[in-house]
Amino acid sequence: MTKRNTSAIVAMAKDKTSKKVELVLLEINKMQKKNEKVTIYSVSKKTGVSRSFLYNNQVLFNKIDSIRNNDTRSEDTIQTIVEAQKLKITKLEKEIAELKKNENFKKKYEDLLARNRELKKQLEVAYSY
Repeated sequence: MTKRNTSAIVAMAKDKTSKKVELVLLEINKMQKKNEKVTIYSVSKKTGVSRSFLYNNQVLFNKIDSIRNNDTRSEDTIQTIVEAQKLKITKLEKEIAELKKNENFKKKYEDLLARNRELKKQLEVAYSY
């Protein structure tokens, strides 16, 4: 067996990897400037690199992870979310009250139906004499 000279192939692979890393870092910076959410999936989708490449490259993974963990929402955004949740809770509480009211009407209806049947039977008995 002859030993092949693979140094050129290895050099090309390293060059390709470094270009991908550079591309990913540029895209991450663009995403941060645009206030876009930076995740493994979103970076992978925007750059065309595989998610496994991002997970396996420790520098890129750490950068994305630190950005993702430091992504803090503004106070206004949090307040808006809280207000929306309060409105939703109020709406659901009203719906629960309405359903309870409907349940009471249903019970009254069933009681009146039973009373109606009872009165019909009494009427039949009275007419049968």
